[in-house]
Formats: sequence, structure tokens, C-alpha cells
Amino acid sequence: MIGLNRFFPNSNHDTATNIGPIGFDLGNDRLNMLQMEWVNGGLRIRAAVSTPYPCSREELIAQPARLATYIKETLNTQSFAGKKIVACMPYGDDLKLVNIDFRKVPEESDQNAIIRELRERYGNELEQSVVDYLLIRSNDNGHSERSALVAIAKRQSVLSYLDLIRKAGFEAMALDIGPAALARVISALDKEKSHPNVLPINFGKQHSYLTVVWGRRHILDREIDFGEDLLLDRLSQSLKVPRDEAKELLHQYGFNAGKRKDNKASNDYDPKTAKKISTLIEQAATELTNEINKTLIYIASKTRGGSVEHVYLLGSIIRFPHAAQWLNDLLSIPVDILDPFSCFDHSDNFTPPNDQECVVSSAIATGLALRGMARHA
Repeated sequence: MIGLNRFFPNSNHDTATNIGPIGFDLGNDRLNMLQMEWVNGGLRIRAAVSTPYPCSREELIAQPARLATYIKETLNTQSFAGKKIVACMPYGDDLKLVNIDFRKVPEESDQNAIIRELRERYGNELEQSVVDYLLIRSNDNGHSERSALVAIAKRQSVLSYLDLIRKAGFEAMALDIGPAALARVISALDKEKSHPNVLPINFGKQHSYLTVVWGRRHILDREIDFGEDLLLDRLSQSLKVPRDEAKELLHQYGFNAGKRKDNKASNDYDPKTAKKISTLIEQAATELTNEINKTLIYIASKTRGGSVEHVYLLGSIIRFPHAAQWLNDLLSIPVDILDPFSCFDHSDNFTPPNDQECVVSSAIATGLALRGMARHA
């Protein structure tokens, strides 16, 4: 039950080759893949792609042959090598990420203590699940109290996802979770090895995720009820337009609607629409700031007054114009888009994308690819 690695008996990276596995992220609305390689003692990006699906993700997953064709065509657009991947199971009802506090009894392992705690919470449901965990906070080594980020997936869902990967022509080396992948990218960004305290915010469709990397430790992952769908539903109701049209309008006006002089000079500018979008953004700012502040207060309480030094942004909301600047204006902490293509050199055959949608969608695939590089680990 504990440990997805039991599904991958031959998952060790072949250190005889300098090319790593493909980081494979079947995102909400885009397929993201990235592959690293070792050249002259350093890591560089060999190939990467982030492309929207031709239909919904659910439709693709329900049609393995169509998914395999789509992936093959996507792979052929870049110089990917081999079929080994490190994948991330899509978030959803079949995969839960939970933070738990647990207490060890004398001579008890972390693993056994976590299982004991989970059995008390989930009962018989746990018997049909696969569980993996990441210790995210511990006090002194001799202390009995611990915290962990636990991934709980239905066993049959794991097997079905691995079968889907196999039918797509891949060999899965490992399954991973998004927060762990992000922590690797944060480490790669830290060129000076100063180990800053950072808060990556991953904006999803229905939920968003606040991850805290404290120096070298991953100490928190928190899901909040804030996402792209929430904003678009509200905007659709306010403007009395279909959600697809509301999305186009948010792309058109951006997160600084009503403030840009070039907007007002445009023939497409409508002051009433701009006002309604501005009101929506102000409401979202209050909600999101409250959630971030809750996280910062919690972290301060657990670290004796410590503070986050940097915020990194990724995910769906950051694709909209000026969303990153909007968040930078909200927070008193330095804010940047998490750009994995700024972390590494790249091969001569690969040109880093200048499309922000690709940049803000590629971080998890990068972290998955890094897991597969044994020398990096």
C-alpha cells in the first residue's frame, strides 16, 4: 500500500546515457512534456512542448488510441528521445493530497505511524488505495510529532493510468505529485544555493495550490477553493454572456481592466464591461489575499516568526494578461512567474518558447524530468 515505486521494479535511471526521461504532465487543458540531458557536466533542456488538447482531457483519456496518436504527433514536433517518462497523475476524485500531523510511538517508523493515522481517518477505504508520502515538517529528530504530505490514489485508478501510459507507447519510470516536482524546480532556480523560503502558487481550473518550500524543506501544501472556473463563472453571470465569451473578454481586457490607456483608445473598449471586470478582479483580490495571508500566518507560527521571501506563479490564471503584475501589486513580497526555461541552458535544436501560456504550464513537467536525472538527485 505504501509507495508507488512497487509498480516500477525497473525504474532506475540508466546512468550510462546522458538523456533523461520525459517529464509527462497531462494537465487540465494542455499536454506538457519536457526532457533534460547532461552536457559538459551540466543539465540542459533537450526538448519541451506545451500544447492544448484537441478536445477535453476526459475525452482523450476515454479514447486511448486517439490519445496515443495525439501524443505521438506532439512528440514529433521536438527532438524527444526514448519512451521512458516520469508522470504525474492528474488531480481529481481518484487522487487526494492531504496534509496530516501524526505522532510516533517509541521505535515506530514514520511509514507505520502514517498508515496508522490514515486508517483512523479513512478506514476500509484505505485497503483499496495506494499511498505515498513526503515528510514536509519535522521538529527535532527525537520529537514524536511529525507532518507529512500524503498522496492517496485508488489502486485501480493507478493501474488504469499506467495502462493508459503503456498504450500511448511509453514506459513509466515513476509516478510523482505536483508539489514535489515544483520543489525540484525551485531548487534549480537557486543558483547561489542560498535556500530561500518561497511560496509557489499553482492556479488550477477549480482549485489552486499553495506550496511552501522552506530552505531545503518542503513544509506545506494547501488546496484553496480559488481557480479559473470560479472567475469565469462569476464574469459570465455578471456580463450575462456564455463562459467562453467571458474568457475571451478577460483575455482582451486583462487583469488591469479599466486602468490601461491603450484599452480606452481601442475601438473594442467598453467602459461598462471594463468596470464589471475590474469589480470582479477586486473581489478576487480580496479572497486570494486572505488565503495567502492565512498561509503566511500559519507558516510564521510554525517557524517562530519566519517569513516567505519570494512568490512564484504558475498555472491557468497567469495566462491572462497582466495577472502576474496584479498579484505583484497585491503582495508585499517579490513575485515572479515560475519560468523553468530561465533555469537551464538548452540544446541547439531547441528554442525556448516566448509564449507565456507555455512558460506558465511547463514547471511541473520540468520537475518530473529532473526526478529522472539520477545525477541531479
